[in-house]
Amino acid sequence: MECMWDLGSASVRRVHECLQEDRNIAYTTVMTVMTRLAEKGLLDRMQEGRAYIYSPVQSRDAFCTGVIKNVMTGLLGQTGRPVLAHFVENLDGEDAAELDLLAEIIDSKRREAGK
Repeated sequence: MECMWDLGSASVRRVHECLQEDRNIAYTTVMTVMTRLAEKGLLDRMQEGRAYIYSPVQSRDAFCTGVIKNVMTGLLGQTGRPVLAHFVENLDGEDAAELDLLAEIIDSKRREAGK
């Protein structure tokens, strides 16, 4: 996905070239993974001649936000309080800015709920 976000839209061959810069990977592996990502709705696929051109459905930020939301929903489902307490307790004195940001987010959510 990193190559797809960097390239915007690309063929399997172009993504394979992008990945080859960092590691040795088979073309067929890239093709299989991109096909599966398209089947899962993470990539759009449009036929251009004999090849497919793929493009990401979501931006990197939107994708990461969704993943984090899913993880947090899973973590907070039944054990929300201990997870949140552990998170806050592990912030040290140097994290005062993060605590201020958390307080700001909480205040914002409370204002939204009060509307």
